[in-house]
Amino acid sequence: MKIRVADNLFATVTRQATLASRVTDQIEQLMTDTRLQPGQRLPSEREMSERFGVSRTVVREAVRALMARGLLQVQPGSGTTVIRPSAQVMTKSMSHYLRSAHPQADFEKLIEVRRLLEVGIAGIAAERRSEEDLLDLRTQLETLKQLKEGDDDAYVRCDIGFHMGLARAAHNDYFVLLLDSLNEMMIESRRLALKLPKTQARTYRYHKAIFDAIAQQDIEGAREAMRKHLVEAAQTARAALKI
Repeated sequence: MKIRVADNLFATVTRQATLASRVTDQIEQLMTDTRLQPGQRLPSEREMSERFGVSRTVVREAVRALMARGLLQVQPGSGTTVIRPSAQVMTKSMSHYLRSAHPQADFEKLIEVRRLLEVGIAGIAAERRSEEDLLDLRTQLETLKQLKEGDDDAYVRCDIGFHMGLARAAHNDYFVLLLDSLNEMMIESRRLALKLPKTQARTYRYHKAIFDAIAQQDIEGAREAMRKHLVEAAQTARAALKI
């Protein structure tokens, strides 16, 4: 069913900055304010160009930008519809923003964020984990243990997989979203750590301590094990940077 958009919803865009970006921002703000909701169809391209006071080319560019962000969907014969962004789209957007703001990863800042986020996640995971969560974490742990030295790609995937498994075990989608948005930036530091000998063995040892505490539902033990792991990770990153 088509939901009619109020005629006075869109404001004429003044000719400052990039018109397409200003149209994009206005539509996105309407979504944030819930004045445009998932399932609602936008007016036609011609109507929107008239209401915004811009060309149809500008409207088309703004719509394409919002489609790329996963906020709009265009279906032939059905027009342009507002959609609810998926967690994956939100993660990509956050990751893109972080990398744009910090093209060269600042390891100290990343470790600081991880310490605040992941120590808490470990404690909550210890409290809430299910048997299925433990199986997933144990699988990641065993995979890491069996990795051959030099298989850097597999190490990075396994390391990320264990930490994401902890976030899932906390049973709070926001933790998964936030941690996943940092992973792309953390790949660089994980690869950097591999410059030092026995990195995989050290990672396994710390992961095992975290897993054991979570399996025993030892909340403070899990938090402390994660804290120690991140202290070691910071030390390793600093040492690797000097090589």
